[in-house]
Amino acid sequence: MTIALICMVLFDMFITKNAGGHSLTQKITVPKSIRPSDRERGNIWFISPFRKRLPFWLYFASSFPAILISVVLFFEVELTSIMIQSKLKCVHSSKIIKGTGYHLDILIAGVLVSISGLFGLPWICAAPVRSIAHVASLSKYSKTHAPGEKPRLIDIKDQRLTNIGVHILIGCTIFAGPIIRKIPVAALFGIFLYFGIVSIPGTQLFSRVKMMFIPAKYHPNVGYLRRVRQIKRFTYTIVQIIAAGLLITIK
Repeated sequence: MTIALICMVLFDMFITKNAGGHSLTQKITVPKSIRPSDRERGNIWFISPFRKRLPFWLYFASSFPAILISVVLFFEVELTSIMIQSKLKCVHSSKIIKGTGYHLDILIAGVLVSISGLFGLPWICAAPVRSIAHVASLSKYSKTHAPGEKPRLIDIKDQRLTNIGVHILIGCTIFAGPIIRKIPVAALFGIFLYFGIVSIPGTQLFSRVKMMFIPAKYHPNVGYLRRVRQIKRFTYTIVQIIAAGLLITIK
């Protein structure tokens, strides 16, 4: 992944040089200093919710998009927790792995979003694509499976060190502005698209959608396929697809 990004940056620099120094691609915009993007605020970070220039009706009108955003953030955190939990269930016999930790996640996310909103900072929530990619990188698969069979997930090296390292490196990017400004936006979107496509086959929703087009006699020997009737499974899958579509539309 890193090698591909470096190659794309070098290729873009080569094309730009041949074009007489004129950049043909959109680059990532990074400010040169840490300050509010709204120039009218100057260096004042705190955003007062009681601005005199705002009409009174706007406080009530903004409640509707606020509810939609709250739903999106809630689904982001819960969806990520469910996907990670489903991965952990494959290797742990316990039905609930760190159950209370997921409730703590939504509490911390709510507090951080409230504080960030007062200072105009980005909202913090779980990142499904990055979280699933992180779990996949910590997964250990069997090497003794028969030819033609898919490797079986046997363990996940659950720990906190890589998470801490990832977020420390993310924080250090504020000092890497000159380098980040050379990265094409298209290359960055390509990485996100790759992460999304790679993580989709490992989700149960994708498996259930695929089972809708496969005859029942060819279904794998999976617990939810044996215990849940086909019509209920299809109905639940369609509801999930509609909910995911609404979530993407709102977001």
